[in-house]
Amino acid sequence: MDSPRMNRLLVLVLVVGLAGAGAPPAAARTVGPSPVLPPESSVVAPPVVGTPAAPSALTRLGTLRIRAIGLSVPVYQWSCSDRTAPNLALRWRCSGTNNQFIFGHAYGVFHRYYLAWGRHQLKPGIVATFTSRSGHVTRYKLAWARKVPRNYVWHGLTGDQWAWNATSRPSITLQTCWGATNLYRIVTRFVKV
Repeated sequence: MDSPRMNRLLVLVLVVGLAGAGAPPAAARTVGPSPVLPPESSVVAPPVVGTPAAPSALTRLGTLRIRAIGLSVPVYQWSCSDRTAPNLALRWRCSGTNNQFIFGHAYGVFHRYYLAWGRHQLKPGIVATFTSRSGHVTRYKLAWARKVPRNYVWHGLTGDQWAWNATSRPSITLQTCWGATNLYRIVTRFVKV
């Protein structure tokens, strides 16, 4: 159906979806060493074919693979203060010791991850691997998966206490947005095996 009304509606949805893509939640609060929230991985574009070119200023750290959901993406370093995230899998430098906190756009680089949540495929025990630039492969198993409000509060704990906190074992924590208006985050924790 290609009517003028549908075209106006599509433009409105795109404009509304992009309007809040980079702003942190107004009411969010954190305690501890992380004074800022991780950048949002808001829905900004439809799924892309292939891998977008990385900005030359970003350092490629390696490749994240989760074969069970068909995800294989290069991962880049991301600073604590940047707010507008490119459509790449980004490791947030403000996460705690032993915790690689990696986020990406739900309708972009992390679309398979987003779909896996909706299809109930993110089950404890699935394997993720991280291959460093030098070729070293580390295996991780999924410990838990959660859908939380965009302020990251889970059972009274703020994000720095459970999502991007320091961990006793080397871990990878993944995040993307969920919901038509990005009111939720999908957060999963993989631990080294």
